[in-house]
Amino acid sequence: SPLVTRLEDPPRYLRVGHEYQIMCVSAGSRPLPNITWTLGNLASLPPIRSAEHHGQRLSCTSVNPLFPANPLSDSILLNVTYPPVATLELTGSVAVRGAATRKGAAVLEGKDVHFSCNIDANPPTYKISWFRYERPLHHHHHEVFIVLSRGSIIEERPLHHQHQPEEGGGGGGGVVMMMGVNSMALLNVTRDQAGLYTCSASNVEGDGRSSPFSLTVNYVPVCEETESLQVYSAVVGQSVNITCSVLASPFLLKFSWVFNNSVRSERLSGDQVFSRPGGRSVAQFLVRGPRDYGSLQCWAQNAVGRMAQPCLFHITPAGRPQSPIQCSVVNKSYDSLAVGCIPGFDGGLSQTFRATVLEAMTGKIHATITTSHWANFTLRGLTPGLDYLITVTAHNTLGDSKPVTLEAFTYKMAENRMRNEKAEEVSSSETRDELVVIGNLVVVVVVVVVVVVVMVVVVIVAMLIIRCAVAKRQQQQQQQDNNNDDDNNRPGDSIARL
Repeated sequence: SPLVTRLEDPPRYLRVGHEYQIMCVSAGSRPLPNITWTLGNLASLPPIRSAEHHGQRLSCTSVNPLFPANPLSDSILLNVTYPPVATLELTGSVAVRGAATRKGAAVLEGKDVHFSCNIDANPPTYKISWFRYERPLHHHHHEVFIVLSRGSIIEERPLHHQHQPEEGGGGGGGVVMMMGVNSMALLNVTRDQAGLYTCSASNVEGDGRSSPFSLTVNYVPVCEETESLQVYSAVVGQSVNITCSVLASPFLLKFSWVFNNSVRSERLSGDQVFSRPGGRSVAQFLVRGPRDYGSLQCWAQNAVGRMAQPCLFHITPAGRPQSPIQCSVVNKSYDSLAVGCIPGFDGGLSQTFRATVLEAMTGKIHATITTSHWANFTLRGLTPGLDYLITVTAHNTLGDSKPVTLEAFTYKMAENRMRNEKAEEVSSSETRDELVVIGNLVVVVVVVVVVVVVMVVVVIVAMLIIRCAVAKRQQQQQQQDNNNDDDNNRPGDSIARL
C-alpha cells in the first residue's frame, strides 16, 4: 500500500469563478495506486462557482489495488472567497395587511420601521450602505445620539432641537433615521418615506446588493394642498359642481359631504355625490335660496381611518365684477392706442371686458371693443392729434363694474414723422459708431501683423549670423590642428588612425 499521500501546496483560499490545480502526491506503492477525489459527499469535482463549496472538505485518497483495505488519504477544508450576498427584510414591525414578505410590506404612518440587512460573505464585509430609490441614505448625527452594542441599538437619546429631514430620503421634518452595523430604523415613519429600499455590502471580492424592498406607508386621507380651501360663487337657482381631491393609502375611499351654515347642517344625499377616479368626489349643489349659502365639508375614509380635517368649500352669493385695476396706456402712435389692465374679482361668474373710446372734445363714441379673458385692448383707426377718453369696464351676467376712465391722445402726423426721423438719426449714428470701431480694430490688427513679421525677420537674420560665426571658428580650429600635426611628425614615431 502507499507510504505517502499528500496534497502538494494547496492554496489557502479559492475565489469563486476561478480555476485551480491541486496536486495529490502518492509514493511507495507497487503497483501504482488508484487515486480518487471527493468534495464533501460528491465523488466528482465540480468547478468552484458558488459559495456553497466554502467549508467543504476536499479529500485525495490513494489505494493499492492489491490491498484495497489499506487506503491512505489527505484532505483540506476549502476556504472559498466570494462577494457578499445581501438580503433585506423588515423586522420588529407589524404589517397592516398580512405579514411582511421579502419583497415588501405595508406599515402605518407614525410607526417605527426596522430594516435588517442579512449578509453572507467571505471574507467579512468592510462596508454596508443603504439606498432609497437608488439614492444613498446617510445618518445625520445631529438628529439623535445613538449607543450601539455589536450593531444593536441599546439606547437612544433624542437631541432637544428641531429635527431636519434626512437628505435624499424624502422624509418630512421630525423624522429620525438610525443606523447600526447591519440595521436601519426609521422612527415615526411618514408617507414621504415610502418607496423601494435596498442595502449593499462590500468586501475585497466585490459588492452585493439586495433585491428592492417595497415599503408602503398607509395613512388616513388628507386634502391636496390646492384643495384645502376654495370659494364658489353662485346666484339663486344655479347648480355648482364642486370637486374634492384627497391623498390616501390605501386608495379605496368612501366619501361623505356635509353642508353647514348658521341656520342648518345636513348631509348631502347620494344622488348629489359622484365618485371619480384618482381619489376624487364631485358634489352637485343647487342654490335654491339665501339659506343655501354656507360651507361644504368633504370627508374621506379608508381602511386606516377617517381624515382628521375635512376639505372645506365656501358657497357665496355671486355679484357684479370688480373694476379692472392698474389701467394704463402702454403704447401710442398717430392712429392707435394700446391699453392694458389687470382683471379684478369676477364676482364668482365668468366675466368679459369692454373698452369704449370717446373723442374728448365732442363726446362722440369712436369704437367699442370687447375681450373675453384679458383686459388688454389695441384701439386702431384713430384720428392723429386728438384727445380721447377711454372707459374700461368688466361685465358678467349680473351686470357691469364701475368704469375706469383714462385720458390719452394720438400723435400729430408731423410729430410722428419727427419721432421716426429721430429714431432713424439715432440708428444712423449708431451705425457710424460701429464702422469707426470696426476701422480701429482693422488698424490694430494690421499693426500687430507687421510687428510680428519684423520680429520673425530679425530672428532669422540673427540665427544666420551666429551660424556663420560658428562655422568660421570651427574652420580656424581645424587648420591650427593640422599645423600642429605636421610639427609632431618626426622620424621614429608612428600614429595609427582608425
